[in-house]
Amino acid sequence: MASKSITSLESRLCIYNEPLKLLTSKSEFAPECTDIITPKLQSLVDDALVIIKDLFEKVTGFTNARSLVLQFFDGPDGLFEIAARAKQNVKRNYRKDSPEYKALVNKAY
Repeated sequence: MASKSITSLESRLCIYNEPLKLLTSKSEFAPECTDIITPKLQSLVDDALVIIKDLFEKVTGFTNARSLVLQFFDGPDGLFEIAARAKQNVKRNYRKDSPEYKALVNKAY
């Protein structure tokens, strides 16, 4: 999930970097506008690469933490299963027409 988006960012950066390499190899490239001189453009690429790597580390940490939390919900004897069993128990003991059961219906667990 996250690695696809990170890969996409890296791919876009590589596509941007190709013309930059071409410009760097041409010594006659001397623009008047200081915003597009090759060192400044290269600095943008380097800064973007640092941010992408930092983002990748954060996304990886988030994904690992999320999987640890999800096991409490989705795993065997997780909260979803416990809620379903509790709902079934209330249905069995109080019937479908009871206010106790109606209080549990249409709730997202």
